[in-house]
Amino acid sequence: GIFDMINLHDKGLDNAVCCFGTDNFTQEDVNRVKMLGISSVTIFFDDDEKADGKNPGQTAAAKLKELFENNGIFTQNVTIKGSDPGSLSKKQVLNLRDQLYG
Repeated sequence: GIFDMINLHDKGLDNAVCCFGTDNFTQEDVNRVKMLGISSVTIFFDDDEKADGKNPGQTAAAKLKELFENNGIFTQNVTIKGSDPGSLSKKQVLNLRDQLYG
């Protein structure tokens, strides 16, 4: 959440935002994104598998991707196996930024 976003900003990916929980992003939020003229988003949620074999971050990312794409917003999902945005080093964040935005 917020600490993941702070880590990304602090290390050079300054267009990251926090949705304050994987289930908190709604159709109203998508409408706001569209009003801002945003035509594509990159989703970067935790990729940590739980003991029960479930991966709540990636399950939520798939739902959010569907919500955006059903509203005409191109979406890509970034995953770093077994990691989350808050644990990335500066080098990893800068590499991610370069891969996303060239």
